[in-house]
Amino acid sequence: MITRALLFSLVMGLFSGLVWAEDRAYQVELIVFTQDFPNTELFDQTESKINWPGRMTEISDQQRATNTTLDEPLSLLSKSPNYRVIKYAFWVQSLAAVSAGVPVRIRSTDGQLHGYLQLLQEQTLRVNVELEYPSGLSDNLGNMILYRLNENRPVKLGDIYYLDHPRIGAIVKVTGL
Repeated sequence: MITRALLFSLVMGLFSGLVWAEDRAYQVELIVFTQDFPNTELFDQTESKINWPGRMTEISDQQRATNTTLDEPLSLLSKSPNYRVIKYAFWVQSLAAVSAGVPVRIRSTDGQLHGYLQLLQEQTLRVNVELEYPSGLSDNLGNMILYRLNENRPVKLGDIYYLDHPRIGAIVKVTGL
């Protein structure tokens, strides 16, 4: 039979492991692209619907990743006439156990793409991505139609994920360091 003192020691050991858990570093790679394939979906969003977090950081403020692993998908997308890469970024980001990382702002060099990517460590590691990109089309009132990619997905370290939208897409890979 377990004594109360032993049970208390076990429980405190578990909690102290959570409290003293150190930050973990992750390498994040992201490719955002447009895709030009026929579809019948109608798009009517003309105002931003991004739920902007209160605090964000820039990619340039993050440690630069040294070894990229999405070079082959980037090359294949760049060579296809049906795709146009609008952003390729990679960085190292720290994240404490059981926490939400500081969202990283994602912007294309031409200022058209905007949004963010956020790492979340809950029971599993998750990636939250919110991006918007102008379609080049207007509604009947002359307002620019926006394409929106909004995903919150669990990820396994080292796996490649395709975030899908009929007109824009993203490839994301998170690797533990």
